[in-house]
Amino acid sequence: STVLKALVILCLPVMVFFLFSISITHGIADIATQIFGRDKILTTELSKEHQHSRRSCNYRLNGSAIENAMPHYICVNEEIYNSLPAVGTYALETKETSLGFHINSFNSSVNR
Repeated sequence: STVLKALVILCLPVMVFFLFSISITHGIADIATQIFGRDKILTTELSKEHQHSRRSCNYRLNGSAIENAMPHYICVNEEIYNSLPAVGTYALETKETSLGFHINSFNSSVNR
């Protein structure tokens, strides 16, 4: 068991480094996108999803346009969730750079 403890002690700094580097890289890219990004309207189809989650939101909008985003959904409150159709076309107001895009808001008026 001493070997296992030594292995854990040696691997722990590497794992912590990777976790922090991913967080910092993602955060810096998002901040740069918000500051230097171009305003753009992205029209896409999103579907509603209800999950019971303690760590994230319960009412979500998912779609292929935001599939690779982090997080890969848009959180909405229960009132908005209940007023939206199961699947609809939405206009996402975004800031976009070569690093990715940041969703500022969404407009569901495309559905109506």
